[in-house]
Amino acid sequence: MRLKAYIQLLSVVLLSGIVSCSKKFDQYLQNPNRAESVTPSLVFTAVANDLNIDKPWSSVSRWNQFDVVNYNYYGDQRYDWTGANWNYITLNNVKQMEQEAKNRGMEEVNPYSALAKFFKAFFYYRMSSLNGDLPLKESLKSIEMATPHYDSQKE
Repeated sequence: MRLKAYIQLLSVVLLSGIVSCSKKFDQYLQNPNRAESVTPSLVFTAVANDLNIDKPWSSVSRWNQFDVVNYNYYGDQRYDWTGANWNYITLNNVKQMEQEAKNRGMEEVNPYSALAKFFKAFFYYRMSSLNGDLPLKESLKSIEMATPHYDSQKE
């Protein structure tokens, strides 16, 4: 009998706790500290930091002895055991920087579109030098195109 009273009391307390909630759960999902949009200058900072991706003492610096061909023995062959950086995140940030500039009401030709052209040329040239052929025309369309066509370096 005593156990039945405890269960009834516990049920009443839980039910009253659930019913007494006046705050909607949707309000918990909204984070006032999270930014809804970013400025193009903030995205530019992240992209500019990635210009120095080949930091001192990185694998690129270690293999420079083969790139400068200062020994006849090694020739100009560079045998890396690691992959090269594809700069995919950086190029997506460049695309986002252009989009945020347009969202802010800037004209089609603005300082950020000029910077985006430079960054795309720089990173695509760097990737083409390290990796060879790239999907330049169909790049950065990962959702629409999972297997892009690779353009030759002659194109």
